[in-house]
Amino acid sequence: MTKLLANVLCFTMLATAQADPNHARDAKAIARVKQMPVSELDSTLPSISFEKWLGIEAGREADIRWEVNDCGEQTGTAADRGRDFPMCVEADAAMKDKRSIVIMIAVGSFKKGITGKPSVSFGELDTPGASRTKSR
Repeated sequence: MTKLLANVLCFTMLATAQADPNHARDAKAIARVKQMPVSELDSTLPSISFEKWLGIEAGREADIRWEVNDCGEQTGTAADRGRDFPMCVEADAAMKDKRSIVIMIAVGSFKKGITGKPSVSFGELDTPGASRTKSR
């Protein structure tokens, strides 16, 4: 039974990896952002990893989700055809007090890959009844 379960799990992981050819690229981009010192984004911040800093700011019980996206650049029109969209790693932190933090870190582009110095593309602190947004 254990061997059967191991085979099923292995097959499932292989099928998932094949279903998303961008998985390795996304995992690399997310790992880069999580590990980089937050001081690379703002010299007034401490020299700790972005992931650790976000965890401190959002609180230990925050639910933090990570994804790679186009930094909100696609319009869905013909003007998008052939464009090299920027690549962002987005961190969404849902805090227990109903506030949330959204931060997008630009890490390169979809055609060129992970290149250059990461920079903040977008940031938002959402509080019920109010929000503060910062875009580049």
